Amino acid sequence: MNRILTQLDETYAVFQPESGFRFGIDALLLAGAVRCEQNEVGCELGTGCGVIPVLLKKRRDFARIYAIEIDPDMASLARENVRRNGMTDSVRVIEGDLKDARKLLPEACDFVFANPPYRKADEGGKPSPARHELLCTISEVCRAAGEILVHNGRFTVIWPAKRLTDLMVALRDAGVEPKEMIPVVPLRGGGAKIVIVTAKKGAKPGLAVSPAFVLRERDGGETGACRVLYERGVLTEEEG
Repeated sequence: MNRILTQLDETYAVFQPESGFRFGIDALLLAGAVRCEQNEVGCELGTGCGVIPVLLKKRRDFARIYAIEIDPDMASLARENVRRNGMTDSVRVIEGDLKDARKLLPEACDFVFANPPYRKADEGGKPSPARHELLCTISEVCRAAGEILVHNGRFTVIWPAKRLTDLMVALRDAGVEPKEMIPVVPLRGGGAKIVIVTAKKGAKPGLAVSPAFVLRERDGGETGACRVLYERGVLTEEEG
């Protein structure tokens, strides 16, 4: 696999494929939304090159994260990124199918997060496991999260707004109740294209919708929200 090195800040960097699917703003936004505490155990369902655990570790502390990835090449790349950033004590990459998460993990998790494929298997574009529901559906992702979470554990997922109903149904069916939602608006004055939803296992119904996270002003300039992410080291000027 040909690869390129992407600098996250002056200290941290990750390799990702030179061609094909590479992480973008969605992964960075999800990293900014995941909450974790020092003694908590987490899991990413479909880690790709492992960029989100690296971003989380450089900003916050946690006991450990299990990063599941079905593609052998990407799992190997994720392990290398964990090693090169000195995080092997707290991030463990597991090659396997997220649908088998309960069997793959040695313990239950306090928090789970995912940036799953957005498109249905028969939706337009060249079929890709990273973009299309070829290897897993949103229902299977939510079910896996529900199976490995402790009671009141959190599942944070980023998802296209036009398929919000699919996500909400999948979460409730998995016993993980949607509790918080952040709409993400690409350009001020426009509609949300993606949403970030945090759900809790076994929680009572009741959804709080946060003010929209606006990425760009009408003139194309960055917003204050993006500046906060820059200051936290989650976004770079190129990605914003």
